[in-house]
Amino acid sequence: MMYFWLFFSLVLLAAYKLERDIVKTTVMRHKYRLYALRDELRESAILKKCDPKNWLFQYLDTSLSKMISVLNDLTVWHAVGLALIHRRDPVVVSSAKRLEEELNRPENALFREFHEQFAIELLKFSFHRHFVLRRSLNYLVKMVSARDRLRAVWRGIVRYQMQAPETSTLHNYLAGSRRR
Repeated sequence: MMYFWLFFSLVLLAAYKLERDIVKTTVMRHKYRLYALRDELRESAILKKCDPKNWLFQYLDTSLSKMISVLNDLTVWHAVGLALIHRRDPVVVSSAKRLEEELNRPENALFREFHEQFAIELLKFSFHRHFVLRRSLNYLVKMVSARDRLRAVWRGIVRYQMQAPETSTLHNYLAGSRRR
């Protein structure tokens, strides 16, 4: 009986270690994808496709860097917490509105594309980091057939994650929405 518990403990320990390694690999893979996106943004500035003095460029560049630096600590619970905390924060709401207006301007189409790629990468990261969540949501989506609603909610959560002061520098670039 003692050998059974010893074997069982070793199997659990190995499973835990494997899961930790998978998470580390996932985090690293998505960090490199964010680095690549930031490098593409910077290359666009070097090739004069966009102005590096534009606040949208600076917001995207610094927010990508900030997200890379905190990616190890981000979990689905962190993302949901940010959305719950900042969904009614007037600074975040006004910053998000102003950002949306600026990104929808025709001259900022390149920045809108980078912003969308940033959001897509965060969505992918969230689902790749949480294997059980991904499988559970896939099953739930099939069961309830509310796939579009779940995607919209999750995109909203990711939007807050991209605009919250803990993971973004948006508030630094919008003078009218600075915290006092």
